[in-house]
Amino acid sequence: MFFLWKSNQIGKIWINGAHIKNIVSENIQAEFYCKEVSFIGECSTFMVYIALPEDVSLDKKMACEEKISKILAGLGANLQINWVRVLPQDNPKTTPIWTTPIFWAGFFASLTVLIRLGIVGVLYTLLSAIIGYCVSWFFLTEDGEKQILEIMKKFGR
Repeated sequence: MFFLWKSNQIGKIWINGAHIKNIVSENIQAEFYCKEVSFIGECSTFMVYIALPEDVSLDKKMACEEKISKILAGLGANLQINWVRVLPQDNPKTTPIWTTPIFWAGFFASLTVLIRLGIVGVLYTLLSAIIGYCVSWFFLTEDGEKQILEIMKKFGR
């Protein structure tokens, strides 16, 4: 999401909230999780919502606040950090993949495909997925279009 910061006769300054959230997420400890970043343009304030487990010490919280403040200080806006309690199983950084329902859904779907189609059927399915990916990559991405143009130039000579 883009946030409007300032506007004048020359134009407008927009801030990419998802990018700020990624910056914060990459620079905090594993037990913390950046849930949301919002921006209040009238008072030039970033509102950062960080989830933390219940057993986190005050020193770790303060260190995290200082680190985020240093990172975002160069933007020229104020910062307000809001702490949100989160259960350990709800933190995507510390939750093992096998404890999520989507993992087990994929596991049992793969097992069913293997049993119903056999090894040959699975290999044909994977081959068709690879072919479909490659063909769509050529026609739907900029890099693919560049490759097609290069191929057309070589055949045009």
